Amino acid sequence: MRDIATNSILPEPLFSRIRTEQQTVSSRYSSMRAMDWPPHITIAQRVSIPDDTFDSVCVQMRDACSRIQPISLSLGKRWLVKTEDTPFENPYVIAYSVDVTSALNHLHHEIQETVLGKFSPTGYLIRGYHPHVTLAYRDLTQSNYEQAKMDFNTSPEPTPVSFRLSNVDFMEKQSDGHWKSVESFSLGK
Repeated sequence: MRDIATNSILPEPLFSRIRTEQQTVSSRYSSMRAMDWPPHITIAQRVSIPDDTFDSVCVQMRDACSRIQPISLSLGKRWLVKTEDTPFENPYVIAYSVDVTSALNHLHHEIQETVLGKFSPTGYLIRGYHPHVTLAYRDLTQSNYEQAKMDFNTSPEPTPVSFRLSNVDFMEKQSDGHWKSVESFSLGK
């Protein structure tokens, strides 16, 4: 079985800006987990795909993505939240919201329901789709979360950024604990 995360890795220069913020948040609030991933937006729930069907799922993904045009999105405000119904000891998240568009919802639905729907989730509860870009999660303690909340409430929001989502990636955890793209699918091609 292959544990596959379906994400869209952010384009440059936004990728570098978010990575720098992740490093700052990681250092300031002792939360390293977000550094295991390249800056991204989650497109669909993680699933387990049998090894012998992975190639055919990639063909289906390529076909689905080719029918969807690249999507213009905006990175929204900072989002600090305690998640509910989570299996994690520290359910605190620091992230940026992503403006939900009908095109992004359509992409999510096509991939989650049409391509990946037959595979079992990997330990996550199925919830509504809430696209975001994570700065810190899972290992963010309550006290560090509260400190971040105070710091962010007294600092100005960064300037909103628009960008184009043009790829969707299958990502897999590597032996070093970091997640890496193992297949990339272009939108509209």
